Amino acid sequence: LKSFCALFLMSSSVPACALDQAAGLANIHHTRWTALEGAPSRIMSMAQTPDGWLWLGTNDGLYRFDGVRFTRVELPRRGMLARDRIYALGAERDGRLTITYASTGMSMLHPDGRLEDLPDAEQPLGLILSTAIDADGSIWAGAERGVHRFDGQHWQAVPFDGVPEVGGVHNMLVDQYGQMWVSDREGAWRLDRQRGCFVRVAMHGGFFAMSPDGRLWLANGGR
Repeated sequence: LKSFCALFLMSSSVPACALDQAAGLANIHHTRWTALEGAPSRIMSMAQTPDGWLWLGTNDGLYRFDGVRFTRVELPRRGMLARDRIYALGAERDGRLTITYASTGMSMLHPDGRLEDLPDAEQPLGLILSTAIDADGSIWAGAERGVHRFDGQHWQAVPFDGVPEVGGVHNMLVDQYGQMWVSDREGAWRLDRQRGCFVRVAMHGGFFAMSPDGRLWLANGGR
């Protein structure tokens, strides 16, 4: 099992319930879905929106799962570009689903089914690896060419206090306190809102997760 490194930030005293150690694997119900049950192949990303839908981004388009069956959601073409190859999905608290594509571009799928395309940046961002929506509603993208913020009309690059790894920021998170975190393979960073830049807080990267007690966890291949 991989171990985890925790950043104990603004911890609260909310208790967390652990798995009953007396319950073995025989007591856990396990269900799997394969192509025989209609599951798509080559799944690149997954996200669950507040309405309960589980969304899957694949190399064959966007799928929605209701717990029983998988349904392919047809996305309209954008000019000459098809939307079959999806790279990353992000479920937002307001019900929107962010979608990035293996070719280029980013879209927002609204709860009413409306698909909104964000405009391209004046300087191409490259592949968008991760997304986040800030407390003020602004849209952020971690891409091959750094982190950019969309102000409603234009994409603006956000500087780093230090230099992130070449290859882009692959994980972003806005925690329950409104702080924004990003990581690459070499470090973790927090947005200093007063200075307007990201400040390094850890010398190794990975993927973030928030626990109910307010701690931020950072996990990578070995820590």
